[in-house]
Amino acid sequence: MDFVELRPGHDDVVNDIVFSYYGKRFASCSSDKRIKVWTFEEAKGNWSCEEVASRAHQDSIWRLSWSHPEFGQLLASCSEDCTVKIWEEQETFNAGACFTRWVLKATITDGKKPVNDVKFSHRSLGLRLATACADGCLRIYDARNAFDVASWTLEVPFTFF
Repeated sequence: MDFVELRPGHDDVVNDIVFSYYGKRFASCSSDKRIKVWTFEEAKGNWSCEEVASRAHQDSIWRLSWSHPEFGQLLASCSEDCTVKIWEEQETFNAGACFTRWVLKATITDGKKPVNDVKFSHRSLGLRLATACADGCLRIYDARNAFDVASWTLEVPFTFF
């Protein structure tokens, strides 16, 4: 297998990459505060890049997680800025062409310390999200409505000291 350098790359350290459920896409995050989604274009045999937002967080982004596609194309990110953000890919049609863009659907403030990790649960548990924070807490959130991911409910946080 040949080495492939993906461009445009990040401007700082890449902290995480995560493949989507089907493996034809992956997302990367960096200390440059950006999230990029890479899609493999089989016809061209290369990866194309789409930036989720020019500044997805206010500080370094540590981890990403894709939801199961049953819930749509959702991507969660966590950061040194003490937040978790939920991004949703939306399609629009114009003059017969399909365009996609990533929209910020929710911001979860996860305490007063950086959020070190974020993971969506297995789909059998519904649309659920776990976070690990530098304050020593593991928090679990449930989407109030799997089809409207703007609102999340905090379950009982667990502290590990």
